[in-house]
Amino acid sequence: MAIRTGPLPDSGLHARLLLNGGRVVCASPAYWARAGRPTHPADLSSHNCLVLARPDAPLSTWRFLDGEAPLTVKATGDREASDGGVLREWAVEGQGVILKNRWDVLKELSDGTLETALDAFAAGPIDLFAVYPSYPPSRRVAALVDFIADALTSAAGPQA
Repeated sequence: MAIRTGPLPDSGLHARLLLNGGRVVCASPAYWARAGRPTHPADLSSHNCLVLARPDAPLSTWRFLDGEAPLTVKATGDREASDGGVLREWAVEGQGVILKNRWDVLKELSDGTLETALDAFAAGPIDLFAVYPSYPPSRRVAALVDFIADALTSAAGPQA
């Protein structure tokens, strides 16, 4: 069994939705005070965006909706990391702006160490799935998936 985000590519694997979530643009209050809070996704061009790097290419195209019209922004900044946790820590330290799953920064949003911007431009959903090779899953896998789903739903609360 594996945990993954996003749609499952066509494969022989089966998936169970664990958690629905949206993405948020966020930074520390100190960063927003220093750099200003963007009011439109295009404003991100003047911000230090912290980008998630993948082996083949950075995920530097950030997608938004302006009403019903899709909008993309090329996010650039002075830092990239292949670990989303590192990006979150840099943002908390005031190093720049991140685009993260709301459930991944829920603690920081709740305690005020990160604040969102551009909420009206819904950065697009990202869901979390348990993926496994056989259907139905074994009783052990099913029990583990049920446990994880219950724990995530409780931890994420109504905002995810």
